[in-house]
Amino acid sequence: MDVKTNSLQSRIGNALSDLADRFPFSVWVLILTLIAITLRLLMLLNRSIWYDEAFSILFSREGPTAMLMGTLTPVDGVAADVHPLLYYSLLWGWMKLFGQSIVAVRMLSVAFGALLLIAFVLLARRLFNKPVAIMAGLLYAVSPFQVHYALEARMYVLLALLATLASLSLYIAVTENARVAVLWFGFFSALALYSHILAVFFLGPLALVIYLQNRSRSALLRIAQGSLVALLLYTPWLLRLPAQISKVQQSYWIPRPGPGSLLQTLLAFTSDLPIDQALLPIVLAASLLIFVFLVVEYRHVRKSGADSRQFRLVVALTLLPLVLLFGISQFRPIYIVRGLLPSGVFFLMLVSWFLYHGRSRAVGTLCVCLIITFGAGMYSLNTYNGFPYGPFRSMNAALREVIDNKSVILHSNKISMLPAYYDDPTLPHRYLQDPPGSGSDTLARPTQEVLKLLAEHNPQSAVKDAVDVYLVVFRQEIDDYERLGYQKHPTIAALEEKYRIREINSWDDLFVYAMELDE
Repeated sequence: MDVKTNSLQSRIGNALSDLADRFPFSVWVLILTLIAITLRLLMLLNRSIWYDEAFSILFSREGPTAMLMGTLTPVDGVAADVHPLLYYSLLWGWMKLFGQSIVAVRMLSVAFGALLLIAFVLLARRLFNKPVAIMAGLLYAVSPFQVHYALEARMYVLLALLATLASLSLYIAVTENARVAVLWFGFFSALALYSHILAVFFLGPLALVIYLQNRSRSALLRIAQGSLVALLLYTPWLLRLPAQISKVQQSYWIPRPGPGSLLQTLLAFTSDLPIDQALLPIVLAASLLIFVFLVVEYRHVRKSGADSRQFRLVVALTLLPLVLLFGISQFRPIYIVRGLLPSGVFFLMLVSWFLYHGRSRAVGTLCVCLIITFGAGMYSLNTYNGFPYGPFRSMNAALREVIDNKSVILHSNKISMLPAYYDDPTLPHRYLQDPPGSGSDTLARPTQEVLKLLAEHNPQSAVKDAVDVYLVVFRQEIDDYERLGYQKHPTIAALEEKYRIREINSWDDLFVYAMELDE
């Protein structure tokens, strides 16, 4: 039985090796990069813009000085915003060159994603071999989780790129005793921290595992030197970091994670979030099978000793950031799945290694599960347009037909306001502030001033003497209030003291209540 299994395993490995040998490695890197870019370009406009992307564009276009004010200005003793400014600054420069259209701004993330693929494949080649590296690159190119964030005007794909470059640099610095790579490790680590503070949950395990695997004075020295470079480069922002951390502690939407969060992370790594509800059961089952496969096959390949040190490094960089972030979040909730995008990259490398070394029958099961999860993820990525996304352009086009100088478009909060305003700033958009101190109260007054979009304190001050009011509300918000025991959304109830509902229109999950003076 063992002879037969080993023979099948060798046959699969040989098939992958034969495929890899058809072209030079540089040609494979080019092919994989073109596949990734083409897929992302085809999907670039499949999903509408949403709040976070609109914020990125509207905030970045104001320039570095204004962004510093909108981020670091104290509000009740804490910083106005929680994110560092590397991505926003790069987006500002990118928009100076290519404009502010949604295609232009998303192309920056596509570019980061292409660079990430190259760095990821080069690292996989150094850790393992050419076939594993090519398979890893292919999985990255078509992974729905990675495609998703390479299509968003946000900083997460930049974070994954810089974390991967830091990993590659540190591995070269320690294993090849390369001094220049030490400087690159420090440089990329600092930039990763300037992209998102959650980078520390990846960089810490990276340095620890690299040291534990080498346990030499030279390795410790290289890690310390690179870390010192990163610390020196990050010091200007490090002085501001306590105020940003306090902002998270004071008011932010992130809940304390539980077992469900770990399951969501597995679903994200294997497919993507959100998943179409009709597909969720089969995707969940396939994802759990992938997890079981990795655990079972780990016991098998561990006995063979193949690439054991490199394999353990990839396992650690997949799991340790997740475990560390989950543990810290029991005290200070900061667990967001997209912040684990770098670990999601290494998860793909882990799967690729198993596809190369795993037993034939198990590999067949894994391939079927990957087809299911990746297929479902791509389907959801192409079709889902519910909360927090929405067809804001279609809604604005309809409102443009009925708006006059006595009308107001009132958004129940910033989530629909910013993307609608980005699409058409000429319409009379206004929005209500979030309840002060609540988990959703993340857009501080100084940031609003930079955006030149000040929130209204209540519906009455927002509409003033308008004859017609068009209230924009997401269905999820209406449902949330119903679950809390409200008979009506509070904003609707407040407006009905003066206005009556003429009609209700909807665009997917966006509802627009057309209201007129009740005379």
